[in-house]
Amino acid sequence: MVNPTTGEETNKKVSSMNFYAYRLMIRLDVDNHLLRYRRLFQQYCVDMYVEVETERLNFIRFNQSKLRSGEYIHMRDAIATEGHAASIGCLTILPATYVGSPRHMHEYAQDAMTYVRNYGRPDLFITFTCNPKCPEITSLHEYSSKRSHGSELASSRSFNLAQSLRNEQRLKRDPPLKARYHSVIQEYLDLGHMAEVPLTSSSATYNLPHHAVLKPEGTTTKVVFNASSPSANGTSLNDI
Repeated sequence: MVNPTTGEETNKKVSSMNFYAYRLMIRLDVDNHLLRYRRLFQQYCVDMYVEVETERLNFIRFNQSKLRSGEYIHMRDAIATEGHAASIGCLTILPATYVGSPRHMHEYAQDAMTYVRNYGRPDLFITFTCNPKCPEITSLHEYSSKRSHGSELASSRSFNLAQSLRNEQRLKRDPPLKARYHSVIQEYLDLGHMAEVPLTSSSATYNLPHHAVLKPEGTTTKVVFNASSPSANGTSLNDI
């Protein structure tokens, strides 16, 4: 490993969290390509978070003696109750420094009770909000403010044709459901919530696939629209 400041070799090691924080950092005059990958970047962050948490848990698991987990009061109570430490099983005790562990949450609860005992019950609930369009915020959105290719809906007729045919075959096998389905669709057309696209239309249109849902114990028919269906460029209505 090379020190980026001095250029000298060093044997210093960093944790996964510090390494990925370095990779995700925004730097002046340097284009961080990771921040331009949109949903792939989000998946990258999730995968790296799992790796960081796995590293932390493995350290706790293999260093129980260094953490002196046998000295925890709950472990001593369990040994005294069961009679033999071997009968408890091979446990991994999470310390209070691990965020989200039972001891961590127990410390938070104890701190909250201490504040109430010392200062009394709270009488104010204060929240902070901000305007996401403030110049101080938008000036930092260099990567997210630029819409990349594929951020607009494209034609989806070819993708949804097979699903529409399956829906039509299902309705043919169930005439009562077909009648209710046509009634709901006609109501949407009358209200102007949807419009029919001619088969001869040459313009790029986004067809929203849908299907009828009827509960056996109910008397109404619902039409469920699938907004996650992708268009020709892979973008769905949920992505907009």
